[in-house]
Amino acid sequence: MTQNIGDFAVDWVSGAIYVGTGESNSSRSSYPGIGILKSHDNGKTWENIGLRDSHHISRIIINPDDNQHIVVAAIGHLYSNNLQRGVFNSYDGGKTWSQSLYILSLIHISEPTRPERIEDAGLCVKKKKEGG
Repeated sequence: MTQNIGDFAVDWVSGAIYVGTGESNSSRSSYPGIGILKSHDNGKTWENIGLRDSHHISRIIINPDDNQHIVVAAIGHLYSNNLQRGVFNSYDGGKTWSQSLYILSLIHISEPTRPERIEDAGLCVKKKKEGG
């Protein structure tokens, strides 16, 4: 099976590789993905760890102070408002996910090394929880 990749991140401490699927540059011919994939063995095997319906993952950040904290920016379904668009956090290495920002338009994480700094490029942002 072939998958489009929107972004990837490597945790050099644990050796975990995270891959966000789906094209991150949206166009009429963009292909959706199947969520976030994770490998514990240098890419030999992969497991889907969630966000399957997000369609397009544009950024993955591993918190440099806590490698279990993963931040994901998802474009979601193209050409429609949907709950799969926004910023998602996992505090357990991808076992569970919570949405911290719901965004009606596209987003941009401005400082990839600082997941707490998120810049909105759209007009309507609903912050679900403080500090998230």
